[in-house]
Amino acid sequence: PLRALLLARLSEALLYAVNVERMRELSAEALALARETGDEHALMRALIARQLTILHPENLEERLELNTELVELAERTGAREIALDAYSHRITHMLELGRRDEVERVAARFRAVADELRQPHGLWGARVTDAMLALLDGRLDEADRLAHEALTVAEGAVPLASQMFGVQMAGIRYEQGRVAEVEPAIRATIENYPIVASWRCALVAVLTELGLEAEANRELDRLAAEDPVPYESYEWLSTTALLGEAVGNLGRRDHARRLYDRLLPWADRSVVVSLSICYMGSVSGPLGVMARALGRHDHAVRHLEDALDVHRRMASPCWIARTQ
Repeated sequence: PLRALLLARLSEALLYAVNVERMRELSAEALALARETGDEHALMRALIARQLTILHPENLEERLELNTELVELAERTGAREIALDAYSHRITHMLELGRRDEVERVAARFRAVADELRQPHGLWGARVTDAMLALLDGRLDEADRLAHEALTVAEGAVPLASQMFGVQMAGIRYEQGRVAEVEPAIRATIENYPIVASWRCALVAVLTELGLEAEANRELDRLAAEDPVPYESYEWLSTTALLGEAVGNLGRRDHARRLYDRLLPWADRSVVVSLSICYMGSVSGPLGVMARALGRHDHAVRHLEDALDVHRRMASPCWIARTQ
């Protein structure tokens, strides 16, 4: 059990490393060991680690199976702290699939357990989730307040709380028509974390939204010719979708053609940043924008109609309006 726990922790620690294959090997070994020992705590930690290391669209079916097992095990054993991790993953999976009713059900359970435990990480997660849902509903002032509350209750106990706050505030400011306010923060984050390409992609998107197309194109040209974020990374889908819409609006057919082909297999999915931090709409949205830039107008219409259907099922006025 101890070795399984150590391997699970190590695979989690490697989440932001470049050796994705090694990370997944460790999580698989941890899971196999935990099952052999019969130690339920080790098994739950290994299940969490495995879900984290395969947080990628092509692994959704496996993630759902592991998550169902984890939820049942955590609730049966009364492991409420682990249950919070399980609920967070569940919300993310349901957002990807566009199942709003299930998102609401699990979010309510998450909120109740977090309020019972009164621990910083759980309280932070509950408020982050509520802020995400408020933004989804277009309750922008409430989303703003909850995002700030999440940062406050993190109390230094959540290492990535400030970066996740930045992600949520970027989404909120976008919908408020105040996206210019997040540009300095994104530049500062790029300076502090120069190897994290996802923030550079975000800067391209913000500059494009602000109409600063010349600078947006310069930033785009600084990114890698291939995927700025490796395909295996948990950030790949969100980053590629964000960048795809930007290159479509910039009319960059060279990039649009490549990113369109990369995103197309996931047209029926929705984009979620990290673990239910921010809902970024249907993948069909940026596909439609890129198809328009490529002159494939019939495809563009079909993609945008598909995206509109998803956003109506998600009951999101902001995403419905943006797609229309």
